[in-house]
Amino acid sequence: MGAATPPPRAVTNPVAVALVLRANRLAYGIARGWLWTINGILFLVAVLPFVSPLARAANLSVLANGVYAADGWCYHQRDDRSFHIAGERLAGCHRCSAIYPGTLLAGVAYVRLRHRLFDSDRRWWALLVLPMLVDALIQATGAHESTAVVRATTGALSGIAAIGLGFPLLERGFADIRGRLETRFARLVTGGRACPPRGAPPVSR
Repeated sequence: MGAATPPPRAVTNPVAVALVLRANRLAYGIARGWLWTINGILFLVAVLPFVSPLARAANLSVLANGVYAADGWCYHQRDDRSFHIAGERLAGCHRCSAIYPGTLLAGVAYVRLRHRLFDSDRRWWALLVLPMLVDALIQATGAHESTAVVRATTGALSGIAAIGLGFPLLERGFADIRGRLETRFARLVTGGRACPPRGAPPVSR
């Protein structure tokens, strides 16, 4: 029989202990505030395509060109496949300019309706992606040329579906991380070795 695996050594170096505690506190803060963080990112991604034409119309060339260049990594930016504001093209195509506002709308709704709406069968959310897939497939075959309204509508539905499918999984994952870290900190607090992280349940010493 092979030798038993020795238990991991406890971290005793004060600097290492401080770094581990700080990393755990950071991880706990992310696990608590993940929803607002992701919604903040979604807000920036949803707004940026609309900033570029407004900036160009206001002669803010550096800002406009920067946004066009950044979004150019994600969007094809064809003039005939993009909405226009103030005579200037959005930095995203019809479909993508609606996908991210759709994710933002659903992400904000998730804050209030997560247990009433987003706990439903995930297959219903998956169905919202089908219109975009069908529209893109038919257009790819050349049998039908999609319109701006159809692209935007199917894109928005897909964005909403992404939140309905993804956020409940993130919620469960981050809840598990919070639970593990709360248990770890509870032991440290009880032993007088650390203070509880901000937002953690109170622990009796």
